[in-house]
Amino acid sequence: MSEDFNDNDFSFFDLLERFEQMLSDHTSLFFDTEEFEEIINFYLDTGDVKKAKLAIEEARRQFPYENVFLLKHAQYLAAINKEHAAMDILAKVESMEPQNSEVYYTRGTIYSKLDKHQEAIAEFNKALEYADDPVEIYMTISYEYQKLADYDSAIRVLLIALELEPDDEDIVNELSFCFEITDRLEEGIETFQKFLTSHPWSIQGWFSLGLMYSKYGLYEKSIEAFDFVITIDPSNTAAYFNKANSYYHAEMYEQAIAVYKDVMKMEDPDALTYCYIGDCYINLIEPEKAREYFTQALKLDDQLAEGWYGLAVCDGLSGKTRFALRRINKAIKIDPYNPTYFSFRSELYTNLQEYRNAYIDLKRAIELSNNNQDILIKISQVAVQGAFEDEAVTFLLSTEKTDKWDDFTHLALAYLLRVMGRRNEALVRLQQGLEANPSLKNEILDYFPKMRDYPDVVEYLALNMDDSGQKS
Repeated sequence: MSEDFNDNDFSFFDLLERFEQMLSDHTSLFFDTEEFEEIINFYLDTGDVKKAKLAIEEARRQFPYENVFLLKHAQYLAAINKEHAAMDILAKVESMEPQNSEVYYTRGTIYSKLDKHQEAIAEFNKALEYADDPVEIYMTISYEYQKLADYDSAIRVLLIALELEPDDEDIVNELSFCFEITDRLEEGIETFQKFLTSHPWSIQGWFSLGLMYSKYGLYEKSIEAFDFVITIDPSNTAAYFNKANSYYHAEMYEQAIAVYKDVMKMEDPDALTYCYIGDCYINLIEPEKAREYFTQALKLDDQLAEGWYGLAVCDGLSGKTRFALRRINKAIKIDPYNPTYFSFRSELYTNLQEYRNAYIDLKRAIELSNNNQDILIKISQVAVQGAFEDEAVTFLLSTEKTDKWDDFTHLALAYLLRVMGRRNEALVRLQQGLEANPSLKNEILDYFPKMRDYPDVVEYLALNMDDSGQKS
């Protein structure tokens, strides 16, 4: 476990210069044990294993009975991938100093390097028994649990560390990450609320709480949390930026624009920030103002796909479909794996009654992402408009046993099959889709208005589902 350098960095680098001058002159100078430890740790931490080896050899020559340098030799051997030799030395040191925390910590790091994470955790727990400062070890144990995707255990360990060191921002960051990746947002919110009660000036605590509120959809509370960060640290641009994002997701676009502009006053203009402002104006149905910001974004970075997509949307809103196609084609050329771009281009092709091209783009959108409701509605409608329903049915059925499948696909298939006159199959799919998601009963005719032309479908919906969307 590496120790920190002396507080006086200048003194340390004078020490380091003296050691390297000794190497250069091929002489021998005296350094005490603490000085040697600092020098060795520096070289190991910076990956200069050659000089680390020389420092260890000189330290062992001057202090042949100090076990600490045997330990450093084991750490050096681990660094050059001689783990078994390192383990032999650690066993020797352990037999002489069974209460040396660093022996177990070093062995744990070797096991971790070998992807033996359970063994690593066991060694780190042994290190805890004898550690003067357990916080770093708790953090290391949490990393091991994360490597095993055991985030519950990682959270448990991090909460212990937070009790011991409430001002450690790394602990707060790791806790936030673990709560988010496990979707335990409510628990995370409660944890940080409790934490901030006793540590109200923690910038990272308020920031993490703001992020969790945002992910949970509590945008107003998220904005309040970021405001606390800004109150404590008015120069915190990340807080301003995330506050703007929260306004955006809350559909408070004018407020979002104002805060994004504050961000640009605080740091050099960024192409993506221009795009975010453009998106806000798109949502306010002000395409010409949006166009100004997407244009500014592309002046800074003409290879920014989001900028070309934004201009395409502006053209589309202004009825300039052919111009929009040129712009979206540029976006797709830059980023050919974004399903949103293909879905949008399909809309343009549909407007031009180029249904085959629209259908091809929607297939590509599904291939690039999981099926989603919007794309499934579009591909079904385009297939009907282009009179290639049978081809669309075959394609959608091919996704049924893959990760592209979505329960809404049943309803898209029901629509296509009914249009094709395959009544019984359509009703079976309709039943399957509504059993998977009963609430769609009151919306399906809005998604597929043509279904109203089929009395059997309307009758089925009336007879089999009550007004709450549940089977009667």
